Amino acid sequence: MAESEARPVAVVIGVGPGLGASLARRFAEKYAVAINARRPDYLRTLAAEIRGRGGVALEAPGDVGNREQVAEVFKLIRQQLGEPEVLLFNA
Repeated sequence: MAESEARPVAVVIGVGPGLGASLARRFAEKYAVAINARRPDYLRTLAAEIRGRGGVALEAPGDVGNREQVAEVFKLIRQQLGEPEVLLFNA
C-alpha cells in the first residue's frame, strides 16, 4: 500500500481488451488502478503490463451483477489501495 499512498485510486469496472483496458492504462499513468472483470486471467495479464510500465495495479475479479461479489471487490480495493476517488463503470 505504501506505493499507492502517493497516488489517488481509480477503479475500472468491466475491463475488457478494448475501451476498459485503454482506460485502465491511461489512468495508471497518474493513479493506482483497481481493475475488475469476471476473467481473472485477463486481469492478471493487464495488471502485469501496467506494473511493467511502472504503474500500480490491483486485480479485483468479480461479477458486478452479484452484490456479494461487488462488496468483496470494494473491500479488497480499500484494503489494498485505499478509498477510490474515481469510478469508471464500463460493464
